[in-house]
Amino acid sequence: MFETVLEERQEMNLQELMDEIEINEQMEDVMTELKQVLMDRDGLTEEEADEQIKEARGQLQEYLAEGDICAAEDICEEMFGLEPDYVMDLM
Repeated sequence: MFETVLEERQEMNLQELMDEIEINEQMEDVMTELKQVLMDRDGLTEEEADEQIKEARGQLQEYLAEGDICAAEDICEEMFGLEPDYVMDLM
């Protein structure tokens, strides 16, 4: 029974995170530090940076849904070659 409660709580926490990510996707017009780095470093337009961030958020959601926390923490390295400091810009 304890395992069931724990699993349900973990699923709720993952769903809350996924919901928060979905809300943030609706706020793409906000300039984040990650977006600025992508634009400055890679010479992307704002629209191109938004698209890459949206793709990374989708991948982050998949990792969280699968419970793969390690991959979720490494999403910035995987997608952008950046340290995990920028992961909060995807939340």
